Amino acid sequence: MEYEIQWSDEAKADVRRMPVFRRGPVFAAIEHLRYQAERETRNRKRLAEPIEALPEATWEVRVGDYRGIYRIEQEQTVRVLRVIFKATSTTAEAVARGRRP
Repeated sequence: MEYEIQWSDEAKADVRRMPVFRRGPVFAAIEHLRYQAERETRNRKRLAEPIEALPEATWEVRVGDYRGIYRIEQEQTVRVLRVIFKATSTTAEAVARGRRP
């Protein structure tokens, strides 16, 4: 099954603020969700608990210090909600603050 990838306006804005040399790996990880969005791996997992600032999020994909936060809609669409710089804070803290490097 192949998923359609949709980007929220916030996720698009997050990517525009990222350093250009960091975008390629993030885009590659998001593109890979097209084929395995619901399979847990070392770098892709369901969120253990809801994120208060982003309650509709259910999954995250890790790319270094960045996290792509997404949900799966109607079992065929991946909706990328945010791309955040996590570093040493928790994912919820990074989303709430909108941290950037």
